[in-house]
Amino acid sequence: MLGRYRGKGYKYRLLNPWDELWDRRLRLNTFGFGQDKGDPSGDDYRVHDEPTAYYHIFRLLRMIGLRKDDVFVDLGCGMGRPVFAASWLGAASSIGVEVSRDLHRIAVANQRQSRLAHRDIQFHCQPAQEYRNPDMTVLFMAHPFGERTLAQVISNAEIDRSSSPGRSLRILYVNPIYDFVLEQRKWLKRIGRAPIVKSWPSTAGYYETSIWQAR
Repeated sequence: MLGRYRGKGYKYRLLNPWDELWDRRLRLNTFGFGQDKGDPSGDDYRVHDEPTAYYHIFRLLRMIGLRKDDVFVDLGCGMGRPVFAASWLGAASSIGVEVSRDLHRIAVANQRQSRLAHRDIQFHCQPAQEYRNPDMTVLFMAHPFGERTLAQVISNAEIDRSSSPGRSLRILYVNPIYDFVLEQRKWLKRIGRAPIVKSWPSTAGYYETSIWQAR
């Protein structure tokens, strides 16, 4: 009897009712967990997939003052939870980039069935270091990859921004393991840190977030 329900995420849904509520409200399925893949020192390293709590995502987007003209990009978007959250809060365009074909497939399926299907939401299946978008104004990363990939992503953002100097850029780096990579870039300024604030009842992982802005 119990075997019929294994692997469907019911346990995590029961333990995280706030996230389950938002999934139902937006007609999504964003519960899941994936293991680390690749060599931590290599370009192919991918950190385990663990959805960020809706409460934390909404809190961060309000902290940076998400605007109706913002182009939001989540690198390592998994099933797309932050992408949909940003669109719900009014971002002009919300984009997710995911290297896993399986997770990308789920994100696309979520988009089709979502209440937000009519909005400008896009999902791309490709390595984060290969994605380029000079229109990006908000970059979201929940510690999705290793140091080398992060360094390339930040270098790409600097180059792309030079082609659109009038565009603002804010970066939300959740669980900033490699924050020193951003600290080394003179064109970026850390404007704050969002401390860990847990929402009860929830067993979701909560991490400090560093907030950056282009000078």
